[in-house]
Amino acid sequence: MRCMLFGHEGSITSLIDAVNHRAGDRIVKRPLAPPETVCHNAGVRDNVFPVLWINGQPGSGKSAVGWALYDEIARSGTRVGFVDIDQLGIFLPAPLDDPERYRLKVSNVSSTVENFRASGCDALIVSGELGISTAISADTVHGASLTVCRLQASPGELRRRLTVRGAPANLAAAWVREAEEPDRSSLADTCVDTEGRTISDVARLVRERCGDWPPPYTSARTAATGPALSPAAGADGEVLLLCGATGAGKSSVGFEVFRRQLRARHTAAYLDLGQLGLLSPPPAGDPGGHRLRARNLADFWRAYHKAGARRLVMSGPVPDAHTAASYAAALPAADVTVCRLHAGRAELARRIALRGRSFDWPEPGDPLIGRSDTYLRQAAEAAATTAEALDRSSLGDVRIDTDGLSVAEAADLVGRCWRAPLSSTVRRRSQQARGGGSGG
Repeated sequence: MRCMLFGHEGSITSLIDAVNHRAGDRIVKRPLAPPETVCHNAGVRDNVFPVLWINGQPGSGKSAVGWALYDEIARSGTRVGFVDIDQLGIFLPAPLDDPERYRLKVSNVSSTVENFRASGCDALIVSGELGISTAISADTVHGASLTVCRLQASPGELRRRLTVRGAPANLAAAWVREAEEPDRSSLADTCVDTEGRTISDVARLVRERCGDWPPPYTSARTAATGPALSPAAGADGEVLLLCGATGAGKSSVGFEVFRRQLRARHTAAYLDLGQLGLLSPPPAGDPGGHRLRARNLADFWRAYHKAGARRLVMSGPVPDAHTAASYAAALPAADVTVCRLHAGRAELARRIALRGRSFDWPEPGDPLIGRSDTYLRQAAEAAATTAEALDRSSLGDVRIDTDGLSVAEAADLVGRCWRAPLSSTVRRRSQQARGGGSGG
């Protein structure tokens, strides 16, 4: 991700918005700090949990710069977290009184800030869309020291970047038109022009103009085991947890299953567990970040359930049955089905090699994008070892072999088994079906 070009930035909810395009202009016009200025609270040193909110138009570099900052600060020894706001609002159809899902996302951001802080985090970086920033304030993040930085680029440069990353033409045109409106902006403490600058240059400028962010903060490191779980009691529904080794198809199949819930007119949500606990260096008592993820999961499902969701599809790494049980414990009123996707050694190597060469809508921090062939071969070998270990552990209510299956075919099998898990039947079906590859 550190080597990724600005033009390759993307987000999963951009694809959702392509189908559910917003009606009307609900972005509030607010004063914006002049470009290339230092933010007004750059000198604050009051031991309040620091949150840096990076926003801007699609194509401005939010995710790439945010991840570069996260990586740089983590390597310095400061325990820093990263959240992509796109991952906190994959919920459809949107509530009638919250058509942009802004209130839902703000609620999830607020609980996320508290959970990261309770996990011993020293600073949190949030990569956020432009519109939602109008709803963010110190009040909505409960006592954190909030700094908002907007990234900018000219309409022509945004158009070039969006074209490179393959954005739908109608959405790219709409986003560029928004960028051409000089009074259309969100509240920001400082702005940085990304045009003609590398990701590392922009990351350096963001830190400088925000007063060498993050400021010193004494975190609650006494909580060695991470935040205490507050289960989503009373939030019933059908929940599917897709797990498996890297390359087994968790994210691609999971999102396809989610889309099918929408087509069936269910109110549903999607979560990528891997994106809910990005904290580095990790706490000693929660090295895999699963306690933090379970706490975020409980809070998000509580919010989604309150908004009307009764189905949740989530995907992510689950190393063993104990971890799977911890996620189920976060949702005590829901019917949780754990479905493990499997792929053989050769298929995993093929998918991981393809993913490493792809720059199409990557997730923040994808460890495979742009890596060398040697690195990808090593990653594939590690994934195969993990898949074999998971097979020996018999993790999951359902096991689906995705070798040779397309995403649609794998989603078909998952859909048939979600309400009636039968592992042996699923194996036979998946071995009989053949097609394209299921993805990573």
